[in-house]
Amino acid sequence: MICFKRINDSYGQRIGDEVLQSVASILERSSREGDTIARIGGDEFILLLPAISSAEEAVDIADRIIQETAFPLHHNGNDIHITLSIGLAIFPDNGESKEQLIRNADIAVCNSKSTSRNNICLYDSSLQNNNSNKIFTENLIRNAINNEQIEINYQPQINLDSGKLHAVEALVRIKSADRGLILPGEFIETAEESNLINELGDCILENILQDAKNWHAQGVNVQIGINISAVQLAMDGFADYLISKIRDHNLRLNIFEIEITENVLIQNMEMTLANIIKLTNHGIKIAIDDFGTGYSSLSYLDQLPLNTLKLDKSFIKKIRGAGDDNTIIPAVRNVSSGLRLNFIAEGVERKTQHDYLKSLGPCIIAQGFYYGRPINSQTMLVFIKNYDSRKFN
Repeated sequence: MICFKRINDSYGQRIGDEVLQSVASILERSSREGDTIARIGGDEFILLLPAISSAEEAVDIADRIIQETAFPLHHNGNDIHITLSIGLAIFPDNGESKEQLIRNADIAVCNSKSTSRNNICLYDSSLQNNNSNKIFTENLIRNAINNEQIEINYQPQINLDSGKLHAVEALVRIKSADRGLILPGEFIETAEESNLINELGDCILENILQDAKNWHAQGVNVQIGINISAVQLAMDGFADYLISKIRDHNLRLNIFEIEITENVLIQNMEMTLANIIKLTNHGIKIAIDDFGTGYSSLSYLDQLPLNTLKLDKSFIKKIRGAGDDNTIIPAVRNVSSGLRLNFIAEGVERKTQHDYLKSLGPCIIAQGFYYGRPINSQTMLVFIKNYDSRKFN
């Protein structure tokens, strides 16, 4: 399904589930006796056709499905228009194993979205997958979860007033034998789209909480920032789940700060707000991450129970020296101060950028390679124990 995420965001998860059921019914009506239908991802289905005489017959069935979805679906008083993209792979011409057939059908799907007038594409060897090899990424995520290849790195945040360590941010990586550490930008979106985000998020959280518990046993109780997916935060009961997980590890709720992006606030706003309020009522802090690159409406800043504003690193990147004339950074810092929010400048990589932030006056926290690169939990524990606040004061 094309743009299924938009349906979920616009109408809610319940309506989204009903739309998926309607699509499954359409596939069932369009199939024949002996065909097999399976849902393999959040918005992806596979139709196995074991008894076809030619590729043209498979195309005819795909065309019948497309025609069935030309009419809007009626759900809860709404007319919802859906669009399907269909990729076809034929045994044995397009693959002799199920893995090859699924991979090549996925490549055909990706090409049908961009090159086919009727959203149907039959695989051939000349096709190139110009998208993100979604199936490979899904397998990467599943393998990482099942084989303990999820790694959490931590990066320090420094209070520039005192030079003291303010907090650390937890940053997820996938360990790959072929590619080393894979950053979240390469797999989080796929996890959200394929319904793997809950399983992945649970694995990430378990690792972070176990690290926090180990640090606590060593006498370290530093604040930890945790990035939460917009999909998770918009789920009914997410706040209860998170609170319960933290308590299961005998940790204090108020040492955690949840980091969300601005765009989270325009997706299933009602449930997102309910979760945010419940979390803050229990002492968990909320930070807006990458501020200035997304929704960027100032109206929500004084309406939500926020604790921290994190300015996107793109603004710091432009700073070359302490005397630079920049209006955005001091303006956002002043807004944060006026609203009594912590202000964190991300992406500080050079001393000149550090000196510039220091020149703006008090109430600034900084994060970036200049203060420390992301490191694993054991190395971070040593960093915290040996940290000298005079280094950046």
